[in-house]
Amino acid sequence: MRKYILIALVATLIFGMMTTIPVKANPGTIHVPGDYATIQAAIDHAIAGDTILVSAGIYDENININKNQLKLIGENPNMTIIDGGRKGPAVSIKIKETLQ
Repeated sequence: MRKYILIALVATLIFGMMTTIPVKANPGTIHVPGDYATIQAAIDHAIAGDTILVSAGIYDENININKNQLKLIGENPNMTIIDGGRKGPAVSIKIKETLQ
């Protein structure tokens, strides 16, 4: 009897682990800092069609946008600031064109 309980417990744990792994298949909205602490982390995890919504604040980072079809939107244009800290451009966009 204990063997069956142990098997059921292990199966439940494995199933629970599989269902909590975030897998992204459809575009959506990513919130900074709610979902990711930095804008760059949000960009790195985004897929084509995603919107990255950045809360008001000062973000001391240099971001590199290297993906197609992303929207980067600040919550408030006067209070959402990307400050590159004089370490180069605050925002860099480098997207490879794909031939179809």
